[in-house]
Amino acid sequence: MVHYVTLALLLFGFLQSLPVKKALPVLVWGARLQLLSGLALAAAGSMATGDQKVGGMFIGVKLIIMLVVVGLVEVSAAKGKRDEQSAALLYAAGVLALVNVVVAYALPH
Repeated sequence: MVHYVTLALLLFGFLQSLPVKKALPVLVWGARLQLLSGLALAAAGSMATGDQKVGGMFIGVKLIIMLVVVGLVEVSAAKGKRDEQSAALLYAAGVLALVNVVVAYALPH
């Protein structure tokens, strides 16, 4: 449940950040919390047994994408503090966040 709430926070933060062309705190915290909740789910999944075990490739792909999203958001927020706009970073982070959702449902677990 927490992972879905942080995803909503991430996407809401993305939509709120678009008009100002820099990452707002809601986007930054949404990305951070999405990463942390995903790591918690991966840890819980690695402790599962039998058919419920989550594959390493699935976790690896999602982790790499999310680390890039967090990096893009953090750089955009840092640029925003210097009053620089970073629309390209925002768009890239938003697209990759959506790609991560597609990967979650498309790749076999």
